[in-house]
Amino acid sequence: MRELPFVLLAVLFLFWSQAVQAAEEKKDIKKPAGNSELEDLKRRVEYLEKWLKGTEVVDELGHKYHPIHSIYGLKIGGGLTMTAQGVSHHKNTNQKGAGALSADIAIESPVGEDGRAVAVFDFQREHNIASNLTFSIGQLDMTGYFDANEFANNERAQFLANLFVTNPTIEFGGSADFYSPGIRLTYGPFEAMDITIGAFEDNGDYVDMFEKPFLMGEIDFKIEPSGRKGNYRAYYWNKQGRDAAALTNTANPDDTSLEETENKGVGLSIDQEISDSIGIWLRAGVQRKKVAQFDRFAGGGINITGNAFSRPNDVIGLGYGQTLMGKDYKD
Repeated sequence: MRELPFVLLAVLFLFWSQAVQAAEEKKDIKKPAGNSELEDLKRRVEYLEKWLKGTEVVDELGHKYHPIHSIYGLKIGGGLTMTAQGVSHHKNTNQKGAGALSADIAIESPVGEDGRAVAVFDFQREHNIASNLTFSIGQLDMTGYFDANEFANNERAQFLANLFVTNPTIEFGGSADFYSPGIRLTYGPFEAMDITIGAFEDNGDYVDMFEKPFLMGEIDFKIEPSGRKGNYRAYYWNKQGRDAAALTNTANPDDTSLEETENKGVGLSIDQEISDSIGIWLRAGVQRKKVAQFDRFAGGGINITGNAFSRPNDVIGLGYGQTLMGKDYKD
C-alpha cells in the first residue's frame, strides 16, 4: 500500500506530459504556413501526379495494370486455364473423364518509340520501320500473324477445340505450340488493308534452318458495313517438306517420299459484327490430299456477348466445323 502514492504521482505526471505535448502540437497546427511552402508542396504533388500518369500501362482492352505488373513500363501478365471433359455411354472404355491445367507468363517492354520486346518463355523483337510497315524477327508464334479471327482464335477465352482456333488445313509446322524461328513483315498500303508475309523454320528445332521452310502470305481487308467492324482475310501457304517424325501426320505414314514432298494450300478467315451483341465468323481451307490426312475444312459460328444484360465481358460462343478426309488417307 505504501507504493500507491508513488503510482498515482507517476500516472498524474504521465497525463500532464501528454497534455503539454498535445497543446504544443495544437499551437503548431494553428501556425499559418508560408505561401512559398504551400506553393512548393503543390508543385511537388503536381509533378508526382504527372509522373504516375506517365507510367500507367494498360492492356489491349484498356484495363490498367497493377503497379507491380507495370514497373518502369514493363508489362507482366499471365493466364491460368483449367479444363475438364468426359464421355458417357461409351461401352469400349472405362475412362469417364479427364482434366488439364495450363499456365503461361508474358513480359513485355517498350523499345524506343515504336518497338517492343516480348518474352513468353521465348523471345521476339518487333519494330515499326514506318507508320505502315512493321516487322518481327525471332522465336515467333506463326498463328499470331496469320489466320486470325476476332471470335475464334483463343483456346482459353473462346473455343477449346483446336479446329476453332487455327485452320486444320494449314500445315504450320514449328514446335507443338507453333513457335519457330522466323521473320514476318506487315505492310498497310492504306488503313483498310494489310498485307503480311512470313518465312519460318520447319520444325522449330534450329537445325538446318530454312532447309524446308514454311512460307505464308495473307491479305486482310478491314471493312465496316453499316458501321460494324469486319475482317476478311485470305491467305496462301507453302511448305517444302517435313522431318521424319512428322510423317505420322501425313496421308500415308509409311511413304517416306512424303518427307520431301511439297504441301500447299489456301484459306480464308472472316469475322463480322452484326450488332452490339452479336458477331459471326467463318473459316475454311484446302490443302493437297496427296500429302494431308484431311484436305478440306469449313467451320463457322456465332458470338453473343452479354451487352444486353449489362455484362459486356460475358460471352457465349457457338460453333460448328467439319474436316473432310483426303482420298489417299482414306485408302
